[in-house]
Order: sequence, then C-alpha cells, then structure tokens
Amino acid sequence: MKNKDYFILYSVIALMLILLFLKTKYLILLYIACIILIFPILFSFAASWLDNYWRKFGKMIGKIQSSILLGLLYISIFPIVRLFKKKSVQNLSQSTWEDAEVAIIDFTKQW
Repeated sequence: MKNKDYFILYSVIALMLILLFLKTKYLILLYIACIILIFPILFSFAASWLDNYWRKFGKMIGKIQSSILLGLLYISIFPIVRLFKKKSVQNLSQSTWEDAEVAIIDFTKQW
C-alpha cells in the first residue's frame, strides 16, 4: 500500500459528508468535512496510523460478519433442502429402480 492512500480515504469520506450537507443543509456536516480534509495534511503520521488500524478493524469485522452470514445461510438453506428431499423419498412406489440379478462368480480361477 502506498503512503498516500489514506488521502483518498479521507477525501471520499469528506465528499460523502459534503453531499450529505447539500441534501440536509446541516452546517455541522460541512465543518466535519473540512476537518477531515485538513487532518491528513497537517497530521500525516496520525492519519496513516489511524488508516492502518481502521483497515485492521475492517478485516476483523469482515471475518466475524462472514461467519455470521454463512451460519445463517447454513441454518436457513439446509432445512429447506431437507424438506424437498423428504418429499422425493416418499414417492418410492413410483421409482424406476430395478433390482440387479446376483451372479455367482468363481474367484478361485481368476486368470
């Protein structure tokens, strides 16, 4: 990662706050956007440090969130599949399965 990547992050956050200010007309959002734009310029070390920990926090939340989502998918999808499978097993009388004839093979003379 480049050293100046955090400028892009703070710029995007400030842009979103400015767009939100234009929609809601809350002046505090414009002040916060200006502070966010000035922060990485004046305190570049603190901005990069904050960006580094923010990315680590995001990865940690991503691992937790993906585990929860996969667990919910597992809990919700497999019972539905089980219901459909039960219905198909109950129709065994309509099955086209045929029993195979058992052949008696002498294994003493294989070659």
